[in-house]
Formats: sequence, structure tokens, C-alpha cells
Amino acid sequence: MRAVRTLQTPSGGWIGTEHASGGPRPLVGDIGCLMLNFGHMPRSGVGDLSVHLADHFASSGVTTWRFDFPGLGDSPGETPAAERVLFRRIQAGRYVEPCLELVRELRATTGIERWILGGLCGGAVTTVLAAQHCREILAGMLLIDLDVSLLPEMECAAAGDPGEQPTLSTLSTADGPEPSAPMASTPGQKKAANGRGASSYAPFLQRLFSRRTWIRFATGEGRLGGRLPGLRKVVGRALSTGTHPELPPDRNQPVIEALCTIVDGQLPVLSIRAKGKMRDLYSEAVDQVCFRDGLPAHYRVLRLDGTNHVFTSGAGEASIVSAIGGWLGPPNHANGHLGAQAPITSGEVRA
Repeated sequence: MRAVRTLQTPSGGWIGTEHASGGPRPLVGDIGCLMLNFGHMPRSGVGDLSVHLADHFASSGVTTWRFDFPGLGDSPGETPAAERVLFRRIQAGRYVEPCLELVRELRATTGIERWILGGLCGGAVTTVLAAQHCREILAGMLLIDLDVSLLPEMECAAAGDPGEQPTLSTLSTADGPEPSAPMASTPGQKKAANGRGASSYAPFLQRLFSRRTWIRFATGEGRLGGRLPGLRKVVGRALSTGTHPELPPDRNQPVIEALCTIVDGQLPVLSIRAKGKMRDLYSEAVDQVCFRDGLPAHYRVLRLDGTNHVFTSGAGEASIVSAIGGWLGPPNHANGHLGAQAPITSGEVRA
């Protein structure tokens, strides 16, 4: 059952949809889910994917909410006109504090103590950055095509950012230290520090020899994406089969550090990616560098073949729903976590 809901927090007014769980014997129990905006998209997501995911969660006993962040969809507020400028701000944590406000308000009004956070692309970025500040109430994270790269600042400037460019070095929240500042050592954070350094995107020649440029070309996400299919195939094969001795220079370091911290803390995470696409190739580098001994059992990675970034082709949506069905299981009542068992039948699974 769906119902429109409105909330008010210090960030502004929120308009969203509640998907109430039904049935006398829910599969998961007293756990709620909050699906975050897919980047700049309204709360329904591309092809209504967020709606379908929320319906599936609700049918499994997890009441789920989809709220538009301020300035997106139905919720009032201001956002930049240029998509790239908005996404750079998402990468810098623009919606972390609003997300925390929303989770606190939902928890207070519903009485639900344990929560799943999730989203696609920008929604996954906000999920990871916010999770480190509300770890004690989380039951799991759903990351769909998490973007661990950074848009070049020059591209955002060219898009006409009218205001101050947020930088990852200045990002902070009321609940913790600056994400780019040195943090308490955990195994994942020590790994994530590998190869830290700045990268310049200014001259054309640097772009030409940039790995990001060739990834975008090979995955069809650059300006030449529809041309030179033979060369694209060769470059794509080389990129997808390579090993990664260090993290890429244009990475989102705070997101990677936060992800490693969360995984080191044993929180169940399901990461679903479009295999061979740009975000998957970046995330694969992180997996190889930060988890050299293999992914822990509670961090499940599903790489789907034959689909696109928003999973609207090649039955990608059905595969995501199937994966969630395999991920959801009877909760571990000792710690409020989701079960990590049950098979996933589509794609390449590593756990």
C-alpha cells in the first residue's frame, strides 16, 4: 500500500511516498528502508526503478519511504540548473546532513529502530557518506552503481556553476570530522589511503592520456561513445581485464574511506553494478586495492552483464529485484542485521 507523506526538518519540507509492508508475517520484521534520490532524478527513479524496489521491500516486510530531497522532484528548494554542478555537490556531500535529518525524523515518528539506506549512483554516494554518521541504527546498505570517481572541477565550471564550488577538503558535518581529514585507523582506511594524490585536468593532452577519458569512451559515456565501435571494444576489453595496483587519481577519497570503514564494521552491504560500465570499473579498482584478500561475506557484489548504468536494458531491473530477494532474509535479532545468505541467480557474484 502506497501513501503520500510530508515531513518538515531544518533542511526544509519533504514530500514523499510510503510503501507500507503488508501481511501478518513479514519476512524481515521491524526494519525500515529509505531509498534516496538517484542523483538528480525525482524519487521515482529512472523507469520507476525506485518505486519497484520500494514495492519489493514492502512485500518482504520492510516498510519503505521515498522522499524527494529539497529542490528535487516535488520537494521545494533550490538546485543548480546544470546537472554536472549538482552532481559535483552530491559527490561533496551536499545531501548528507538532510539525509541524516530525514532518518532521525522517520525514526522518531515511526518508532522503527533499524534502517536500510540505499540508492543508485548519487543516492549511493549520499548513502555511504551518511552511513558513517548513523552507523548504530543501520541494518544494511543497498548500493546500486556507486560512483567512487569525481567529476573534474573544470567540467563543472564550464557548466556555469553560479556559486562556490564545494570541495571534498571542506566537507564537514555536525556529527563527525571532515571526511578528507586523517581518521582513526581501520584496516580499510589504511588500504584506502593507497596512492593518494591530486590530479590535474587542465590541458587537452592530459585529458587525452587520462584513464577516465578512455573509460568514458570505452563504456559509451563520453562524447565519442557512439563512434569507433571496434576501438571501443578493444579499449573496453583492456580496461575490464586489467588489475589495479593502486587507486585511480580521480577518486572520491572520502567515499572510499567511508565505504571501507562501514565494511570493516561488519555492516551488511549489497553492491549491484552494471558490469563493464564506468562506475563498475572504478569500483572494481577499489575492491582490488582495498580488499586484496577478497571481499568479506557481508559485503556482496553483484556485477550484471548486458545492462546500462540505470538498469533499464537487458532485464537489469528484474535482476536487481532478484538480488534483493536473495539478500533479504530473517534478521539476526542479536544485532538487528539482515541475513546474508540465499542465492542470487543473475550476473557475477563475489562475496
